[in-house]
Amino acid sequence: MRKLMFALAVLFAAGAMAQQNYQFPQFLGDGQYEMFLQERFLEEHGQEIAARLSNEQRLALGVLRNWGANTGTVTAVAVAMSDQNNDMSWLKRADFGAAEANDYIDLIAKADVTALQYVMDKYYLFSSGEGTWGNGWLSKFVAYDLGERGRELYSQLSAPQREQLNRIVEDAVDEETFRVDMTCGVDYWNSCAEDFGSMNKLASEARKSFPEVVARVGNEQLLRLEEKYYKLAWSTKHGSYALTVQRSPIDGNWYAMPNNHGDQSAVYALINFTQIGNALYPYWLAGKPIPEFYRDPEVLANIRSVFSWLQMTSTPDGQSFINGCLNVRGEVGPCNDPDVSNAIPRFIPGGRGVEILLLGKEAFRPDLYDFRQFDSSWDGGNCGNMGRKLQFGVRNPDWMDLRVLAVAPALTIGWDVQADAVRYDIWGPEGKIASTVETTYTFGSVPGGTFQFGVVVVGSDQRVKGVGFSSVEIPRIIRRRLPPLSEWVKGPTVRP
Repeated sequence: MRKLMFALAVLFAAGAMAQQNYQFPQFLGDGQYEMFLQERFLEEHGQEIAARLSNEQRLALGVLRNWGANTGTVTAVAVAMSDQNNDMSWLKRADFGAAEANDYIDLIAKADVTALQYVMDKYYLFSSGEGTWGNGWLSKFVAYDLGERGRELYSQLSAPQREQLNRIVEDAVDEETFRVDMTCGVDYWNSCAEDFGSMNKLASEARKSFPEVVARVGNEQLLRLEEKYYKLAWSTKHGSYALTVQRSPIDGNWYAMPNNHGDQSAVYALINFTQIGNALYPYWLAGKPIPEFYRDPEVLANIRSVFSWLQMTSTPDGQSFINGCLNVRGEVGPCNDPDVSNAIPRFIPGGRGVEILLLGKEAFRPDLYDFRQFDSSWDGGNCGNMGRKLQFGVRNPDWMDLRVLAVAPALTIGWDVQADAVRYDIWGPEGKIASTVETTYTFGSVPGGTFQFGVVVVGSDQRVKGVGFSSVEIPRIIRRRLPPLSEWVKGPTVRP
């Protein structure tokens, strides 16, 4: 592992030196790029790069090539040279944390105070033994779930337990504790999008659900982190660190997408969409409007592109999912993670978040999926364990059928009865405006034009069980300007 770390470090140094002396081949397409023949690039430019390396650096480069990693090697150099205005060298890396994350998320999912205490005690601020977490890879996933469960069990926690929870969340939103995988972004195999998304949703949760943390860290700082990592997770401007733009082997069109384990990764796309829902969840729970940066046009364009690719790739019969993605060698293969096999062809748990951000079901391709399938509960694969379900946020298995019942004389909406609902929170454009136990609601005065509304379902455990958002066009009232009263009392005008 030390050799790999050293090799990756010198590759960035080599890329920086090489950038000053020759031009890297242009990316294909208008601001887009795809996998090209790395071997040819090595043949053409390898000697130029090697001439600027020390013997030690050449040895490190040779180590990676001997490991069969010349594709990743060249891409690492390409990333270093491709855009010096988007430097990602600030990222810190760790080669541990994944095993602890899986174990602790499962424990947190039990919603038990004893289990919660065990996980908190294993945080690196309070422990230095085996199984310590919080300063390794994937720790933000654990911190988010810990915060969510901790808030749900808050009334059962003692004062010291509450302070311990607040201290963990406060430390977790410190960028100094943010870690990514050893190889994500520096080779073509691994995207960091899931890591960026985990920090985005953690900042959102801290800002909306932990007032003590807001008082200590500051609302503006948390909002900055929330926006920064949301945009990083859906960026196509950072090489392989987030999304890349590639061709689909099915229809030949260009799409934004994440990579993982050497493949175009529908699984990572699922995680990205899940984390949109996770980031929006605290807003639904608090009844507060979603910040405008979530609707940044550039980000939404990338979200729409990934979503379109995912629907093209994952047809309901699952067949295109089996042969719908490219691996790092450009070969057609399955879209599931080849090492973990946790892909679900017909399951996109972030569907509600997509509908809200893109403002309508037009984001869903009716010839491939209906809305219900994107939020359906599924127990196969790794979804069978509690932690995975908690990560996916399976809270909305039923279609609400949110609909407009009348526009005049007043806007009235209706929806289907939802299981385990104790109340329905009614939303307008600025967030929650009312609550009801009925399945209809009539708004008061509504301005003309496009009016956005929604219903958030709250269950007996006070968790959000489902959401539905839509919009309707309200006719504008045209008012004629009346003449002043002085003109009313005048007699008829006499013309000469």
